[in-house]
Amino acid sequence: MIKAVIFDWSGVLGDDLEATFDACNEVLKERKLRQITMTEYKEYYSLPWSNFYKPFGIEIDLAEEYAMWNRILPKHLHKAKPYPFTKKVLEQIKEKNIEIVVFSSRAANSIEKEIAGTGIEPLIDKIYDGLHNKTSTVEDFMKSHKLSRKSVMYIGDTVHDIETAKHAGVISVAVLSGYDKKEKLLAKKPDYQVESATEIPSLIEKINSRK
Repeated sequence: MIKAVIFDWSGVLGDDLEATFDACNEVLKERKLRQITMTEYKEYYSLPWSNFYKPFGIEIDLAEEYAMWNRILPKHLHKAKPYPFTKKVLEQIKEKNIEIVVFSSRAANSIEKEIAGTGIEPLIDKIYDGLHNKTSTVEDFMKSHKLSRKSVMYIGDTVHDIETAKHAGVISVAVLSGYDKKEKLLAKKPDYQVESATEIPSLIEKINSRK
């Protein structure tokens, strides 16, 4: 029985691809590296950021990288917005008395600003932002809420999300229309796959009907 749902925000509930792409090229410019295309960005995108820089043949200091992103990304977040379906999806899940939390590596309060005035705020029980270690946060969340591993669903669009869910032992759902390519996500063998978050309410109903 699903009792709690963890959503990754970017690429699942929020469309910030343009914002993060532009911020990425600004970071690359500061590092005196070449600018990349959107196609390259989606190909290289990988967390932690040290993986992103492998095609450039350099190693980076992660603390420095996150500091740069925290400084640069906010300048571009006016381009970010929730997907048109986000509010409806969350409402449908809330109707099932399921707790909804959001995980994000984005800077503190940036998602709150993005959803301000949309009616989405009261549908989310908690936002965990600024995360660099999502696995430990999943485990802390389950422990504090006394939840079993199979009562928690983690929904993400990156390899990092699926790896986090599997490491924590919770139900993993890959969203195939986000940041990482379908082939990369399916190679990690998620428990379920959906084209977009619009399919999540029916997936929850299907899983819960088995119990």
